[in-house]
Amino acid sequence: MTMETSQGNLILNVKFMDDDHKAMLDSLNALVAVSSSGAEAVAINEAFVDLVNLTCAHFEREEMSMLENGYPEYAQHKSEHSALIEQISALAQRLNVETNSVPSDEVVALLTNWVSQHIQTADRAYARYLREVGAANR
Repeated sequence: MTMETSQGNLILNVKFMDDDHKAMLDSLNALVAVSSSGAEAVAINEAFVDLVNLTCAHFEREEMSMLENGYPEYAQHKSEHSALIEQISALAQRLNVETNSVPSDEVVALLTNWVSQHIQTADRAYARYLREVGAANR
C-alpha cells in the first residue's frame, strides 16, 4: 500500500502544501516499506520519528500561513492537527512502553486515513480560501 500525491484528490495547487504533503506521503510510504521488510525496531522507529517531525513542521507552516492570511476556520483546523498529534503521541507512548517499538500497522492505518481525509476536506477548504484571497502561491 502506497499513497501518491499524484492522485488528483490530494493535489491542492498550493505549492507549500503540495510539497509538504508529498514529503509526508513519501515518509509514510517509507514507514510502510521499512515495517513490511522485517526491519529491526530501531529502523521502524526512525522512520516513524521522521514522519512525525515532517508532520509537525507541516502543521506549523500551515497554521502560520492561516494566521498570516486571516483564515476564519483557523481554530477548527488547528484543533484537527492537535487531535492527530495527541493520537500519535498516545500510540507511540503505548508502543514504547509495551514493545520498545512503534506499532507501525496502527500508525500507518491512522495516518493514511487521516491524511487522505484531512487533505480532501480541511486542507482543500484552506487552499480554496488562499486562492480566493489571492495568496495561493506566495
